[in-house]
Amino acid sequence: MPRPVQKPHPPIRIAASQPDTYEAIGRLGYPLFSAVRASPLGELAGHTRTYRAAWQAAGHTGEPQAYLQVPVYVAETQERALAEAEAGLMRFATYRADLVRGPLTYAEVQREKGIVGTPDSVTARLMQLRYEAQLAGVSAEINPGSMLSHAQVMSSLRLWCQEVMPRFK
Repeated sequence: MPRPVQKPHPPIRIAASQPDTYEAIGRLGYPLFSAVRASPLGELAGHTRTYRAAWQAAGHTGEPQAYLQVPVYVAETQERALAEAEAGLMRFATYRADLVRGPLTYAEVQREKGIVGTPDSVTARLMQLRYEAQLAGVSAEINPGSMLSHAQVMSSLRLWCQEVMPRFK
């Protein structure tokens, strides 16, 4: 593997998907990326607590940094957001059969596998998750399941950048 030429080298973040990996990453002292593909949002706060406890037990200095990688779709109305994101979010949540925990309804997928809605509802959900899981940041997957049109992606991205992101500065 080539060595990075950037000084200092880019930060390394490690993705976790299973309970034991959260603890291992904390012990190693790396920033964490938690992805919802294998682990529902309802488990995020517990997993980040495990990560933080392992970080502290290992004696690392500074603050542990947990990031969330999650599908996000933002539209002007809740109804439009839910309708436009459904096919892609369902595809995202179910295409890896080995990671699916039983049959999933769209309501469950919305709650546990993605964040879909208006700028206000998306912001509220992200603030809730940031508080509960003590998140340092979010990596938003703007085209869940790769099923949205270019125009839909660009509209969601515009709302994300202009109306959601500024609330977190």
